[in-house]
Amino acid sequence: MGHGEAIELTPNMPRQSLSPYVTVLPEQPLATGIKEILQRDREGAFKPPSKSHLSFGFSRQAYWLRFDIRNPTI
Repeated sequence: MGHGEAIELTPNMPRQSLSPYVTVLPEQPLATGIKEILQRDREGAFKPPSKSHLSFGFSRQAYWLRFDIRNPTI
């Protein structure tokens, strides 16, 4: 399990942290549109969080989170 891998959804799965699966992009400048965010994703701008758990504290900064979900039942 590592950053960028898909989290697999299964029936009756227990509660699980997304931290190991998520990558983060601090929004620069604020109010960036989705087209710009998708372009930044293609450029590899999303990075693993600097800590093992997601915690950004109090900030005016906006963050985009990216993670993939795999559902083997469909």
